[in-house]
Amino acid sequence: MARDQKKARREHATIVFADECGVLMSPNVRRSWAPKGKTPILEQKTRSRTKISIMGAIATTPSFRKVSFIFRLLAGKNFGARECLAFLKQLLANLRGKVILIWDRLLAHRAVIITRFLKKQRRLTIELLPPYAPDLNPVESVWSHLKMNKMANFCPKDQGELKIKAKASVCSIRNEKDILKNLLKHVPLNFGL
Repeated sequence: MARDQKKARREHATIVFADECGVLMSPNVRRSWAPKGKTPILEQKTRSRTKISIMGAIATTPSFRKVSFIFRLLAGKNFGARECLAFLKQLLANLRGKVILIWDRLLAHRAVIITRFLKKQRRLTIELLPPYAPDLNPVESVWSHLKMNKMANFCPKDQGELKIKAKASVCSIRNEKDILKNLLKHVPLNFGL
């Protein structure tokens, strides 16, 4: 990773960490305060597999002065190769100059349409994280913060309400630049910080 950071500095490239997650209709139950004898009741739809998939990326300069969060929502299904390709195009539209993208080894990330797209791109370089190393990707911590803070104890009535809450929650995380910088600093990689 230190090699990639040096390369990013030399080429004035943006370093991007990306990952996917899903939020379900069932709430992430978290302890909360309530008056004595009045236990909070969370009403939810049972046996619902309805979800919102989110693909997100923390983009930063090699010096970590500027940090941004780019995301895409997908209702009712997982991110496949085509959806990952659309996200890569969104990244390139939002970022200037060269981009070094670091993500995991999901099959969709290594699909034929992704590799064909990458061969045509001069601005985008892909680096794969080692297998079974979610602790090296700061976006995993974004998802944890989203589920255990922003969306904790939330019981949506339908998929539309879930999507609205998920989008609002991710947008609020996008505006918390200090949290994003701290998540980058706590990744156990040698960034020279």
